[in-house]
Amino acid sequence: MGYASLSGRARTSASRPQSFAVCDRCAFWFQHSHLRWQFQYAGTSLVNQRLLVCTRCLDRPQAQLKAIMLPADPTPILNSRVEPFALDES
Repeated sequence: MGYASLSGRARTSASRPQSFAVCDRCAFWFQHSHLRWQFQYAGTSLVNQRLLVCTRCLDRPQAQLKAIMLPADPTPILNSRVEPFALDES
C-alpha cells in the first residue's frame, strides 16, 4: 500500500508490541504510551479533563482559570485606641 499507513503515526514492532490508541483531538493513531492526559485549572487545583491527546494537541493549563487566592486579613490589635479627631478639630 503506497497511499497511507493504516496505523497512523503509531509504530508497529514485532519484537516489542505496544497497544495503539486514538488522540481525542486530532483522531490520529499513536502508541497508547505516547498519549497524555489533558489537565485544566478548576478552582485552586488542576483537574483531569479525561482527554488522551498527543504531544501536538496537548495544551498548557490556562492560568486565567485559576482561582485568585487572597491573603488572610491581619490579626486585630487588642485594646486599640483611636485618635480623638473631634477634639483636634475643635
